[in-house]
Amino acid sequence: MKYRFAQRSEQNMRKHILTIILGAGGGLLLSLYLSVDSAIIQTNSLIAISLGIMISYIIIGLSTFLNRVLPWRSNILIRFILGILIYTVVSFGIIKSVLMIIETSIDGGIHLMLTDEQIDLKLLLILSFSFFLYSIIELLLYSFKSYSTGELEKIKAERKQIDLQLNALKGQLSPHFLFNSLNTASSLMKAESSEAEYYIRKLAKLYEYTINSYSSTLISVQEEVSFVKDYFHLLKTKFGDQIDMNLQISKDHLQTKIPPLALQMCIENAVKHNVVNRDYQLNILIKSQGRWIDISNNKTKVPAHQTSFKIGLQNIQERYNLLSDKEIKIKNESDFIISIPVIE
Repeated sequence: MKYRFAQRSEQNMRKHILTIILGAGGGLLLSLYLSVDSAIIQTNSLIAISLGIMISYIIIGLSTFLNRVLPWRSNILIRFILGILIYTVVSFGIIKSVLMIIETSIDGGIHLMLTDEQIDLKLLLILSFSFFLYSIIELLLYSFKSYSTGELEKIKAERKQIDLQLNALKGQLSPHFLFNSLNTASSLMKAESSEAEYYIRKLAKLYEYTINSYSSTLISVQEEVSFVKDYFHLLKTKFGDQIDMNLQISKDHLQTKIPPLALQMCIENAVKHNVVNRDYQLNILIKSQGRWIDISNNKTKVPAHQTSFKIGLQNIQERYNLLSDKEIKIKNESDFIISIPVIE
């Protein structure tokens, strides 16, 4: 906290120093250009410097005000032109007012032909050109800041996407899941070696897909369906006829995209929150519906000591938030239905 405060104070100090230097230099150069007697310039250089610094701070204040009431992002052209006009008119009015006061209060004045329209025109042209350059710098700084902010947000989104996929990956590679899978494989080895071999191959494919999908933000529905079939084989081996899955995915949907492991996590959610045994059969239906895929299951019985934190569904939703403006839909009625949108 102290470091941030010190850093902010240092930035403000630099800003004030730069404003004073530029204002003083601008005021002095303007007086050199407009004055007619070099000897008188030396006499009034302090006034010119002070006037330049004052105008610099006023312009910064006007710029801050315009950025608040008319941000660059709302209309760049209007903001650019309006900025030049306001800066020029306000600065011209201040300079003319100050010079008139000095002309009437100080003997001899500063020898500027205040009534000469050519001098007024020259002053307006100088101010307009100066604030044209200033507005270009403002626009460049805004563009750079917007680009930097956009890139930073992009990096943050990509990092969050990776974190979410890593969490989904951890769920599949958890010791508990691996332990149960190996127990099932061990049991099959004693009963039926060929079935055990087939089971282990499916398990290997499941882990291969899970690891390979880690770096992908989207994957085709066809690839996810293929993976889901392998995953369901593991469930079928464990639960037998007490679990069933029906896939009704249209060909049009197979090449569309969804986040990896999205369908699998919905199936896992159904198994996790329902009792599956001889008395309670779990039926899962995965079906295309327009630009959505519905994953529905009947509700059997809530497992004992089962607390739902909806982490899996939250993971899916957060990944969709990063990829599109669509949200998953959940209906908890006679059946539990999760609808996930496909992405073209």
